[in-house]
Amino acid sequence: MSRVAKRVFDVVASSNVLAFMLVAGPGLAATPATADNRPASTAADPAPEPDADANADGRTSDVLVTAQRREQRLQDVPTAVTALGGDLFSSGLGKSANEVLNLVPNATAGTQQHGRPRWWIRGVGAGQQQLDLANPVGFYLDDVYISNASATGLPLFDIEQVEVLRGPQGTLWGKNTTGGAINVISKKPSLTPRDNDNYVRFDYGSYNEKIIEGGVGLVVVPDILAVRVSGHF
Repeated sequence: MSRVAKRVFDVVASSNVLAFMLVAGPGLAATPATADNRPASTAADPAPEPDADANADGRTSDVLVTAQRREQRLQDVPTAVTALGGDLFSSGLGKSANEVLNLVPNATAGTQQHGRPRWWIRGVGAGQQQLDLANPVGFYLDDVYISNASATGLPLFDIEQVEVLRGPQGTLWGKNTTGGAINVISKKPSLTPRDNDNYVRFDYGSYNEKIIEGGVGLVVVPDILAVRVSGHF
């Protein structure tokens, strides 16, 4: 792979979240190989033709999802998937994970007991959310399964994409996904940062409610190493 990304630090405590990510470019990756394990040719090969759907910055307009545990175009995935871009959750502060299903047909996440979501997809879900109750809708944060009902009500910030997969999804996503799976993908470090990648937001509301969140990405070594730090308080 041309890029290696690894989440090296993730702390969740009450409503405060801090995330740190690291990405290494081709300079730290193994030499690519072809299907028959021969080293891929380099300078002698002609330059690849530009993608017809590529934007001015070289990014394609295709929606990429990981519904089958690998990156694919949304239209190539043979399952019911709703992909929500991070811009849908950046318009206001204090977004909670339970608000994801407000944008998905045949799904809901009404909350109870201090914001614990009650996940339902296609009529499959749990009526109660005790601490020892496993919901039939799996919740994942950067491919890490979160089973506790209270923990799934985490704040949404610095999000790249949210994927909602209608169930059953037990073959690729494991148990407790009869109704489906929700995969929240955080924004990763980039060796080619965009103008809107870095941000800081403040909000003050009723009952002296204060929210601060932000994310900053840096290229430490050009084309080799980048980091990203984000937080919500």
